[in-house]
Parts: sequence; structure tokens; C-alpha cells
Amino acid sequence: MNQEKDLLSAVRELVDAHFSDLRRTVRKNLARLTCAFLHLAWSIRFGYGGLHLTSIARVLPQGKKFKSSYKWLSRFLKCKYFDASSLAECMPAVILGQKPPSWVIVLVDQTTVNGVEVVNAAIPFQGASRAGRVGRL
Repeated sequence: MNQEKDLLSAVRELVDAHFSDLRRTVRKNLARLTCAFLHLAWSIRFGYGGLHLTSIARVLPQGKKFKSSYKWLSRFLKCKYFDASSLAECMPAVILGQKPPSWVIVLVDQTTVNGVEVVNAAIPFQGASRAGRVGRL
């Protein structure tokens, strides 16, 4: 339980530092959602396929009951202030560990993996030898 609170406070500090353009309530909720994803990533069944809202709702920190957590998650994902474009602007700061310059080079690659179209976006860092993933569609 204490470890869960420590993780939530650490993630909240990271989100507050790098996502300062977002509303405070969105940053708080994004920290909860990020902690849920981390808990799922540490679990055994994370890599077995699709990720369902029910599995995310079950591991949300500060969740009292499953039904209320599921409702909260559904509402948060529909929130007009929580959109991909606002998150994409802040992701380079998380990857680089600092606020990026006013413009950033983004490498985009489109390929097919097992018959599924995949688009990867990455930004170069630590010279040209490495790239940090920004997103995958």
C-alpha cells in the first residue's frame, strides 16, 4: 500500500513537471492512469494481447470499487481536455528529461507487422545513434 502511494506521488511529480500545459485535474488523472498502466506492465498477463478498460479499472490507484473506477476511467477518456495532441506536445520532454526546444525533429515510420499497419513516431536524442519513441498507432 505504501509503495503504491510512493509510485503515485512520483508519477504525479513527473507529470506535473513535464505536462504543465495541461489542466491540473487532467494531470492528476493522467498520473492515476499512468500508475495503472505501470501496474499492468509489471503483471504476468500484460503481453497477452488486447488491453481492456476493465483490467485498467481494476488496478487504478485510489480506486474504491470496481464500478466507480470503471465509470471514472470512461469519463476521463472522454474528457475534452484529455486529447492526444496536448499529450504529444509534452512527450518529448518526458523522453529527453528536459523541456525541448520550440521545434523538434520527429521521425515517422510506417510499416506492416503481421498484417497490421503500424505508424511509429520517434525523436532523435543522445546524438543520431538513438531515438526515443513518442507514439505508436
